[in-house]
Amino acid sequence: MQIDHFVLTVKNIEEILSFYKRVLGAELIDYEAWRSGQIRYPSMLFSMQKIILHSDSTKAQPKAKNPTSGSADICFLWEGNISSAIDHLAQHGIPIELGPVERVGTHGKGKSVYFRDPEGNLIELISYLP
Repeated sequence: MQIDHFVLTVKNIEEILSFYKRVLGAELIDYEAWRSGQIRYPSMLFSMQKIILHSDSTKAQPKAKNPTSGSADICFLWEGNISSAIDHLAQHGIPIELGPVERVGTHGKGKSVYFRDPEGNLIELISYLP
């Protein structure tokens, strides 16, 4: 079994889309259709993983029992070494909250850095390269 998608609850969809595209390279899915009102929710694609954005005031059903912006903790696989992730975040003016630190992820031991998106979600970048 694999994860197909998950929903991220946010207050400001435009700001989050911009941040994830600019800083993490998200591919925006259905953006124009969302902007024109043809669909209710835009999505972001990272390789084969899809994140759907819901406003914290969404009327979607069903939905999470307590949808709250800023409550997510998401780890992305960084394909370079961790020092290149640190440099990348610095170029975008993103302060690192923790790291680099050793962590164990899906592929074993790696090095991670942690930072926050504009709504306070905790974002981890993990690298398995030396």
